[in-house]
Amino acid sequence: MAATLASVQDPADDPGAQAFQAVCSKCHPSDRIVAARRTKTQWEETLEKMTKLGAPITDDNYDVLLGYLVHHYGKVNVNRSRADDIIEAVGLTSEDAQKIVKYREEHGPFADFEALAKVPGVDAKALEQNKDAITF
Repeated sequence: MAATLASVQDPADDPGAQAFQAVCSKCHPSDRIVAARRTKTQWEETLEKMTKLGAPITDDNYDVLLGYLVHHYGKVNVNRSRADDIIEAVGLTSEDAQKIVKYREEHGPFADFEALAKVPGVDAKALEQNKDAITF
């Protein structure tokens, strides 16, 4: 289940949340927009589609919107993704994401979450907190 807007920090403190409310919530209920997690590519496609339909997405707010959506409502396949994408969607440290990629390269793809959580030196609690963002 995707995080709810209530679980995200106060929009007044987050430029991404402010942009999301200003741009996306004008036409759609916020909960509907983020009901399903999407990959970074899927969020990019969604923003492009909304731009073509007239959403006020500009060069000035695109990266902020995309970053917000991927960080709070993104998903990532840990068997195919780069460390940077894992960091962005799962919220891990750079060191943990690099350990996951290195382990995967040396041992093959992860079968499931339990296998991923056993990567030596990776913060299993951080993985558990963002389990919904992880696919295989």
